[in-house]
Amino acid sequence: MWAAVAVTGLTCAVATCLFLAAFSPIASRLLRDDKDTRELFGYTLLAFGVFYALLVGLLTIATYSTFNSVRNMVGREAASLAALYRSVSGYPETIRPALQGDLREYADFLIGDAWELQSRGIIASGGVPIMNRFQRNLTSFEPSTKGQEILHAETLRMFTENTLFRRERMRSVVAGLPSLMWFLVGSGAVLLLLLITCYRIRRGIQYFLGASIAFFLGIMILIISALDHPYRGVLKIDSRPFQLVREQLMPP
Repeated sequence: MWAAVAVTGLTCAVATCLFLAAFSPIASRLLRDDKDTRELFGYTLLAFGVFYALLVGLLTIATYSTFNSVRNMVGREAASLAALYRSVSGYPETIRPALQGDLREYADFLIGDAWELQSRGIIASGGVPIMNRFQRNLTSFEPSTKGQEILHAETLRMFTENTLFRRERMRSVVAGLPSLMWFLVGSGAVLLLLLITCYRIRRGIQYFLGASIAFFLGIMILIISALDHPYRGVLKIDSRPFQLVREQLMPP
């Protein structure tokens, strides 16, 4: 993760310096070098920088909130799956192995194929047939005692809750910021770079200012992108909660 952050920041800083080296002389020839022009670009750069910083900051907060919600949701789904497995362990021997086998197969699918597809932004639907089979097996059971009736009702409730968590996780795979917001972020970065290019100050200071801003913005945009895609990128959420459930509660 830290390597990706450093490479992104340095790449943006170097690219900005190259851009300034290529276009700053052109801007110097096209723009007047007087006090009024410098003040105009100075005030414009200051005002635009404040608004752009607010935009990036608010997007960072929003995407972090979404990322944290998805991470908590994955933990709740894993806990729900564990509770469901414990519940079906109390069923009679005639149906218990089938129910436990379905849940083990589903956990293996989540840890393997499902997470691999999610890391590529693809919704994994292969677990639906497994859980449909589990539902058929579960609903075919007819309780014969009061205790079994209570256990069965609670198991059905847990199954419904797990289904809701599963649908929320699948929806979060393709959720994210609208393309218009990414356009604003990208176009704002370009405009900020152009304003720095047109701001007439000493060349060394201009390079330092441009490289510093580009380094920071590159890292911030990388973080926003990673938080906006919780199953991909440098901060991706892994399947560790389900792995723990599979290892500790679902023996082969």
